[in-house]
Amino acid sequence: MWVVTAIQSGSLQMQVDATRRLIASNTRALQILRYQLTKGYASQLDVSAQESQLAQLAATLPPLVKQLAQLHDLLAVLTGRFPSEAPDEIL
Repeated sequence: MWVVTAIQSGSLQMQVDATRRLIASNTRALQILRYQLTKGYASQLDVSAQESQLAQLAATLPPLVKQLAQLHDLLAVLTGRFPSEAPDEIL
């Protein structure tokens, strides 16, 4: 069971990392669109759409982080430790 949990934890960590990279990329795109708006190259609709997309993406991160923490605690328990004693190398 702990092997499956470790694999799930690794997979979830990759999802969290990818989501963080996507958020950073979308944040940069929003900054560019806002700059383009001030220069007249983009519309407020473009900016609003990008803001909405960023908000939706950012909303997916907290549940992933929570699930990762839960798997981390489960791995600690499965290896005979308290959740607070789990080494970070498990992840």
